[in-house]
Formats: sequence, C-alpha cells, structure tokens
Amino acid sequence: MNVNLTWGCGVGAIIAIENSLVPNTYEFEFDLITNTEILEEQHIYFQRLKWYMEAHFNCCVLINFETPAFDLITEHFNQIIFQTNQPPSDFTVGAMLFLKLSRILNNKIILNKLAISSGLGEYIKYSITGIDIADGTNTAPWMPAGSPPWWMRNDTSINDIATKELITWESINLGLASELKKFTPTVIPGGKNET
Repeated sequence: MNVNLTWGCGVGAIIAIENSLVPNTYEFEFDLITNTEILEEQHIYFQRLKWYMEAHFNCCVLINFETPAFDLITEHFNQIIFQTNQPPSDFTVGAMLFLKLSRILNNKIILNKLAISSGLGEYIKYSITGIDIADGTNTAPWMPAGSPPWWMRNDTSINDIATKELITWESINLGLASELKKFTPTVIPGGKNET
C-alpha cells in the first residue's frame, strides 16, 4: 500500500556570493509517496533523506563553481561544500536537491514535490517538481563527458571535489541488507592432524 507523506525541516547554511560569505536559513517541505511495501526499505530510505538534509546539507557552504573564491574556500574551509553549476539561488538549490534526493530515494519513496524558502529569499516558497527543472541543471562543466555530477548519483555526495573520502550509506548504518555483499567463507584444508 502506498502512503502519502509530508515531511519538513529547517536548516542553516552559508552562501558564497562573489567575495562574501552570507549566512542563510532554509525551510524545506517534501511531499512523498512510499513505493514499496517493505517497511525496512521505507524506513531506511526516509532516514537517508533525513540524514542528507539534517546532517549533510545543514551548515554547508553553497558555492557556484565559477565563484572567484571557489578554490580558496574548497581548499581551506572545513565545512561541507555544496557545489552548484549556477549561482545558488533558492530555485537552483531546490532543483539540485530534488534531483539528488530523488536518486537517493531510489524510487522506493517517490519525491513528488520539494518546497524551498530562505531568509535571504524573503521566505518566498518555490515548489519544485521533476517537470520544473531545466535541462541545464543536469550538466556540470567540471565533469568529464559521460560522468554524472553529484546530484545525478544515488550516493552521499554533495559535491564533486575529490578531497575527502566519500561517506557510504553502510558507514552511517543506512545500508540495506539487500545492498550488502554476501559473505561466502572458503574452507581451507589443513588443521591439527593434517599435513
């Protein structure tokens, strides 16, 4: 049975605008539909969504890869970097998160709509669905041809900066048993009485 869910959260982040770092607060609302009857899958995928927003997106630095201070910030800041391919307006951030979270949810929970508003955006609410996203949102000039940017993959990435080891779902206890590799032991002959 499919169930309609609505979940919301508020987070803080920093936006890099030209040569300034500006604090911002965001409000999100997610309209979801479960698409699996397996309760463990519903729970794990919902927890992945919550973790991504509350632990990963919260307190990050949002920065367009073309910002003059991009290299400086990505090399010297200890915060998580949310890399964008356009200036990080509320709509751009919402569209990138819609794409990323849809992949994270892996069609086990369907993200119908993401609503985003922010303090810097005067709390004007943008409602984003899959049909609202422009084609340019799917491209990343810094990626080699044929390689998907971070928002088009189902891993925990929030940027394509290869400076830190990627957190895995398993390392934060949000992996599914069906995704884990099966352990198959090999019995090696030998022992106390064997030569």
